[in-house]
Amino acid sequence: MSRSRLAAGAAAALLAAACSSGRRASPTAPPTPSATPAVPATATPTPTAGSSPAATEPARGAGPACRRATRAEPGASEGMLTTPAGLKRRYLLYLPSAYDGRQPVPLVLNLHGYGGTPELQQLYSGLGLVAEEQGFAVAALEGQGRPLHYNVRPTRSAGEESDVRVAGALVEHLAGTLCLDEDRVYAAGMSNGAALAVTAACYDSDRYAAVAAVAALVYDRSCDRGRPVPIVVFRGTGDPIVPYGGGRVRCCGGPVVNDTKADITGWARHNGCAARPRTTTKGVVVTTHYTGCAGGADVVLHTVQSGGHTWPGAIAVPGLGNSTGKDELDASAEIWRFFADHPRRR
Repeated sequence: MSRSRLAAGAAAALLAAACSSGRRASPTAPPTPSATPAVPATATPTPTAGSSPAATEPARGAGPACRRATRAEPGASEGMLTTPAGLKRRYLLYLPSAYDGRQPVPLVLNLHGYGGTPELQQLYSGLGLVAEEQGFAVAALEGQGRPLHYNVRPTRSAGEESDVRVAGALVEHLAGTLCLDEDRVYAAGMSNGAALAVTAACYDSDRYAAVAAVAALVYDRSCDRGRPVPIVVFRGTGDPIVPYGGGRVRCCGGPVVNDTKADITGWARHNGCAARPRTTTKGVVVTTHYTGCAGGADVVLHTVQSGGHTWPGAIAVPGLGNSTGKDELDASAEIWRFFADHPRRR
């Protein structure tokens, strides 16, 4: 399905943020921002070759062939995961048409926002379109509770299973059933899903080669125990849900978040990066790039001036602020560029 068809379908719907929970985050635990844009609840898009919104570098160094063939039908499918607590959780999987069960492919977890679904996240982000062109797998994990959300704490909390552990279990499940390149396992998320991706980089750092956070960022000093993990972040200074400068999130129980610059500096310190970052500007996008990091664990922040609570390059969502055109910043294409440059280093 083309991006223009996706945009046309989404534009026909009433779009709003789902922000109705009264839950509050523990002040000592990482916060759990925030809402996901509501787009039409259609099936996961089935990309076609050549339909990616922007050309990206192909995956490199996929490694030797799998020892045993692990065939699976390319395209979109649905699966059920048994979690560490013995519960059932749904996920959507997209395998590119090039998947043959013998040559290992990278895996990207695609994590939805508060109140979202795997279908909405696949549709809104368009990561499946990039996956088809670049030859990687995408798995979108369904959250828990009502509205659907992720518990981003590293342990069970308020009767909810830790989604850090559930995400890890999904990776293990897929590694046991597919031919995956386990040195190219990544996590990307929107809002509450972004908080889960970066928290997984803290508490399950050996599993992920790199992570991406869109419309939210979390850094906690307890992350210091984990290994450096490359991270790319997308934030808007005009975000009406998760304030760029820090403060109370305007939904989802109202947790308090840090200033984005403080959190990105925390990640840069954690990853052992040089103190003085390089900054570039393209239109409304200011990119802060920390280099010289331990093990090549780069830290990159794309700040969209006056940008909202959106996935840059995706369709605009009324009520959630400004986004960008793909020519200025296409988050999905940029995320894969970053991931392709950062396999796991042993």
